[in-house]
Amino acid sequence: MAKYPKIGSRRELFVDEGLLGGMSNTALKLHEPVSAGTVIQIDKPWEGPANGPLSVFPVEDRLHMYYRGMTVNKGDLSGRVCVAVSKNGGETWIKPELGLTAFEGNTKTNILAYEDGSPVCRVIPWLDSRPGIPKDERIKAVSSEPVSGEEHNAFKDPKGPKRAVILSSADGFTWRRRPEYSQLVSSLKNSFDGGCTLFWSEVEQQYVFYYRFMDSHRSMARRVSDDLVTWSEPEPMGYGDTDREHLYTNNTEPYFRAPHTYIAPCARFVQGRRVLTDPQSAAIGLKTSQDTRYDGDCSEVVLLTSHAGSTRYDRTFMESFVRPGPGYSNWVSRTNYPFTGI
Repeated sequence: MAKYPKIGSRRELFVDEGLLGGMSNTALKLHEPVSAGTVIQIDKPWEGPANGPLSVFPVEDRLHMYYRGMTVNKGDLSGRVCVAVSKNGGETWIKPELGLTAFEGNTKTNILAYEDGSPVCRVIPWLDSRPGIPKDERIKAVSSEPVSGEEHNAFKDPKGPKRAVILSSADGFTWRRRPEYSQLVSSLKNSFDGGCTLFWSEVEQQYVFYYRFMDSHRSMARRVSDDLVTWSEPEPMGYGDTDREHLYTNNTEPYFRAPHTYIAPCARFVQGRRVLTDPQSAAIGLKTSQDTRYDGDCSEVVLLTSHAGSTRYDRTFMESFVRPGPGYSNWVSRTNYPFTGI
């Protein structure tokens, strides 16, 4: 029996078997994305080598691409959020010299800042598409903090509950904290570490939040809210009868032409699969001052899907969607991560 027997004029994607009564001498095929080449070089002193993707979405006549910059030098424990801008649909990008916050005395940076000029870190920006949201609040971001008040950074995940924190921005560059929304607390282990995705669902008519936690593996939970203040209890996502794998980020969003279908290009973390030798790892600067290395594992992108209101991801395609390519930096633990919104 199909999940959606009355299709009408609704667009459907063949990303799972929900509409199929059976298949004979045929199969669903995952097509490979084609590389369009490098669009942004990580070449600023505040950006690398431990940078990572966050999100991409339209802001008026342009696209904003948000990503983390982190030097992994001593004292650089969480990095900072940077932005690039495109006015031609993503073909070319510039890093605006915002002048909002300095790095080692240089104010000509593309680093986001709070209203007091301090750099923004550990946040994931998103576009609030709920009707009626004031224009200067449509650009939001989600972050987290330990309820205990302990320090939380890339090298330390405090035990105990964490609180999701909402920020907003009028231009996507300068941000302010919105404590009136900070009512979501999770006691699940390792909550909010890694990528979180928050969006307004026009189909569900509520906010939907997918976030990382840890059970036997790195996994995802789902919560919903009408107002970003009162939230449902967390529901761990299921994965059907497939083997459990470590999923580091989820990037779940409604498909733009079929919003009842949620597309999730996830980062699959292959724990313990080391490819690089010590000299190869040293050549790309992965030995950190905290004596942390990112060369003991690999990552790749897999395609998960779900549907509005569901607490299950469909794993129709278990193979890689985006595979590691040539180059040492593609064969380390936290690379090949997708952006939310691609």
